[in-house]
Amino acid sequence: MNYSEVQTHLDIVKWHESEDRGMDMCRHMPYCEYCRGEEEYPCAKAYERMEQAKAEAEAKEVKKAKKAAPKAKAAPKAKAAPKAKAEEVKAEVKAEEKAPAKAEEKAPAKAAPKAKAAKKKA
Repeated sequence: MNYSEVQTHLDIVKWHESEDRGMDMCRHMPYCEYCRGEEEYPCAKAYERMEQAKAEAEAKEVKKAKKAAPKAKAAPKAKAAPKAKAEEVKAEVKAEEKAPAKAEEKAPAKAAPKAKAAKKKA
């Protein structure tokens, strides 16, 4: 919208407010504190200055909020295990894998004598 359209719209809104309140609303609208009076489209330009001031205030608040917000700390990187420890871990894993296999081989041999002993008692 250009200044003349904005001025016309604001004049109509101001006129309705004046009728509703029973007084001239010139210098009583929110944008009137930005009015310089002797301009070609005083209400339109005052309204534009008001909107610009609001945008600048919001930008300052956002900037302050960003500065005040704590920054997230990066997670520390895990240190690589030395090769000697890696070798030890591999050896332990292999030993654990072999241990259950040996226990399974011995288990059936032990179970058979117990079964025979149970049959003898009966």
